[in-house]
Amino acid sequence: MPFRGIFRPRITSTIMPTHGGTVPDLHVAYAVLYGADLPVMATFYGETVGLPVASRNERFVAFGDAAAPLALEAGGPEPRGARGKGQNPTLWQFAVPDIEASVAVLAARGVSIEGAIKRAAFGALAFFRDPEGNPFALLECPA
Repeated sequence: MPFRGIFRPRITSTIMPTHGGTVPDLHVAYAVLYGADLPVMATFYGETVGLPVASRNERFVAFGDAAAPLALEAGGPEPRGARGKGQNPTLWQFAVPDIEASVAVLAARGVSIEGAIKRAAFGALAFFRDPEGNPFALLECPA
């Protein structure tokens, strides 16, 4: 499947120290977001945001690979508007090379930015919500 997304994931490898030494080649396989309406959420992240689908069944959709370890699983709570840190203490940040162009692509696909692009020493952030009210952001790091 050709890349259709707005971001280019970065591959990182980490080794996590433990009390008994290290765990070799430890990395996040998938960060799973539980969704109430899996087909709607899968369409949003796959087609609207542009994450490539790696695998899919009736209860689980995995996007990308170790470079973009996001997955959706059925069985999440019904959405009741925008979810804050109290209902979902997770914020997905997708790295993009050009935040203005990426915001424009999402806007053309019907996704509204929340507020303005925020700029600081870390780079630039633009915040959005998925169909179930979960926050996500685009991050452009400084050159």
